[in-house]
Amino acid sequence: MPEFTAKQNDNIINALLKLYKGASKTMIREMLKHGYVSIGGEIIKRTDHKLEAGAMIKVEEYKIRPQSSAGFPYKVMYHDEQLIAVYKPAGLVTSGDVPDRASTLHKNLNHFMNEQSGKKLTLYVIHRIDKEVEGIVLFAKDEESQLKIKDNWLNVEKKYYALVNGAPPQDEGIISSWLREGSKQKVYTVNESAGAKYSISRYRVIEKFPKYTWLEVIIETGRKNQIRVHMSDLGCPIVGDWKYGDTSKIKRQIRLVAYYLAFDHPVSGKKIKLESHLPKSFLRPMDRDEKYK
Repeated sequence: MPEFTAKQNDNIINALLKLYKGASKTMIREMLKHGYVSIGGEIIKRTDHKLEAGAMIKVEEYKIRPQSSAGFPYKVMYHDEQLIAVYKPAGLVTSGDVPDRASTLHKNLNHFMNEQSGKKLTLYVIHRIDKEVEGIVLFAKDEESQLKIKDNWLNVEKKYYALVNGAPPQDEGIISSWLREGSKQKVYTVNESAGAKYSISRYRVIEKFPKYTWLEVIIETGRKNQIRVHMSDLGCPIVGDWKYGDTSKIKRQIRLVAYYLAFDHPVSGKKIKLESHLPKSFLRPMDRDEKYK
């Protein structure tokens, strides 16, 4: 149990922020809230507690406290006091402007959690995956946690599985390009120019089939439709992705899954690794309409 001596008159929040370099106010508040801080044997929970120089501060290690996931409308991948990650089905918008009665993952999940708790809670969007893509999506339960992860987004590990038509020219490689959204919400590779966003995707072959190839794709940036555009540019569009080059007339679900997410917890700093199983139908595209909407 770490023990510190206050060097000057101060309040407890400021003192702990100075002791824990890089810690957020959210982390300090959580430590106080759950009784991890004591002075002279007395547990301190008030954030405005005044310290005198020479006071002995003891701090227990902050522990992540899992939350119940019972009854949720989506598969819960992770849930604690700051964060919740769920598995988004394909065909559902993550968040954003939609008609009043239209569903989004964010809207549905926020509504459920409010109904369940009987309180007015707000979920904060950290990132999005395309409507057509299934996989892990992470939300924050407070704004400070949201901002801390978003500010560190380039260091978050984001891995996808993709089933593509044909095969890439090499078993692994890097695709980088400038992307810009054009008409009908379609994204294109363009020359470096105003409004274009630089993007990087890494891929490796997992397994080859007669007509398709199973890839793992790791994105270093998170641009709209990035993997879909890059696979099309590579000459092997994703199965079911008619928008970006799949010429099949059969209506199939797009074979792209956000299966892995790893990030530093915004309060404890612990590395959190989330991984989902490959959907059973992923490697077996049907030769008839899959009735995907």
